[in-house]
Amino acid sequence: MKELVLDAEKIENITEILKAENNSIWVGKVGTLHLKGYAVEILTKLRIPEENILEVLDLNTNEHQHLMEILKEENNSIWVGKVKNLSLGGHITEILPKLIIHKENEMETFVFDTGYSKHFAETPDIENNSIWVGKVGTLHLKGYAVDIFTKLRIPEENVLEELSLNTNEQQKPTEILKEENNSIWVGKMRKLELSGYAVEILPRLIIHEENEMEELDLRTGFLGQITEILRMKNKSLWVGKVKVLKLRDHTIKILPKLGFHKENQMKVLSLFTDKPSYIVSISREENKSIWVGKVEKLELYDQTVEILPKLRIHKENVMEELFLSSRCYSFITEILKEEKNSIWVGKVKVLKLEGYTLGILPKLRIHEENEMEKLFLGARCYSFITEILKTKDKSVWVGRVKRLELSCFAIEILPKLRFHGENVMEKLVLSADKPEEISEILKTKDKSVWVGKVKKVRLEGLAKKIE
Repeated sequence: MKELVLDAEKIENITEILKAENNSIWVGKVGTLHLKGYAVEILTKLRIPEENILEVLDLNTNEHQHLMEILKEENNSIWVGKVKNLSLGGHITEILPKLIIHKENEMETFVFDTGYSKHFAETPDIENNSIWVGKVGTLHLKGYAVDIFTKLRIPEENVLEELSLNTNEQQKPTEILKEENNSIWVGKMRKLELSGYAVEILPRLIIHEENEMEELDLRTGFLGQITEILRMKNKSLWVGKVKVLKLRDHTIKILPKLGFHKENQMKVLSLFTDKPSYIVSISREENKSIWVGKVEKLELYDQTVEILPKLRIHKENVMEELFLSSRCYSFITEILKEEKNSIWVGKVKVLKLEGYTLGILPKLRIHEENEMEKLFLGARCYSFITEILKTKDKSVWVGRVKRLELSCFAIEILPKLRFHGENVMEKLVLSADKPEEISEILKTKDKSVWVGKVKKVRLEGLAKKIE
């Protein structure tokens, strides 16, 4: 049988089936089994071959009364065998200890979502590491289901492809937050995603010392969800090697607390918030005090652009891409106070600045031997370029640039840029949609803006008037 779906909203729907003996209803091999509402009670009555492999087992019930009969069963008494994808919802926590999953089971995904505290209120005490689930690839626990994490028993040698623990502002997982720091073994994992109150679980996790995380994604809605972490010492929260780090809103404050492996090489560091209050604590840190090591791609959006001077990047770092974007002038007022050429970014292959961040360009210190693959500057409003227009012509060092793209008002800052004397540009792209975006540069004398040797020029829209 490919799929068996049973959904019962009333007890009368299954009264006759409940009279049957356990394991008396032969269904043979089943690919997908969905039981919802009172139909979950039928699970004990079904007889499935021991060698069966369930592609999907989906159990969901929102009422405690849906489980009155099955709760009478002994723990570890209901055979489900091998399960590739397990999806649970609602009060199913109460029957988890009763399920027998094959000792050699390898689960691709385990998803458990319960949105209400009442789903855990009647849950019997379950010992930590008592519910065997075998090897798991992806584990997603949502809402109050996060509290079940410590109860699961997964082989120590297991490598989680993804661990996702998510709660909202109302869902505080009280049980797991009672655990001591560095007490919950997770071993090796590729991706860790924590949101809401679940972010506070991070100090409690024991990550394998040789683990190399593909992605660490932290986000939270309000400050009260990370108060404990913020009391920790800087660099005391060990995360080891992380390739992609994403911090949103309040979790940006955690950045100084994170401890990275000394040989860490990050592919992407992405920070985003548009609230000034979210970075107040970091703004108090000393410049170059937050070690991030080697970073291939650095993305700073809106208010987080102000954090750039605080980061300490490896002196031998070669950045594949540095992307800065800010929509409001108020987001960059502090960084504009920095000295010219004071913010070390080292070698950068692709530099993209959008919005008000164009004003930061003179503050950046690029390696003198740097050869940029691409420099993109985009400004849709004149106000985006007012800061950089205050500088002298040919005073903003960009060095060697293979491809230069200036969009809209950014074209006006071309005279401010200073290129390496031996620069050979593969391509120069200028794009303008409105006359005012090129009004000033049209006033300059012909051949007065030096960009060095250029192999190919592409002028788009009104920029063709510059030719």
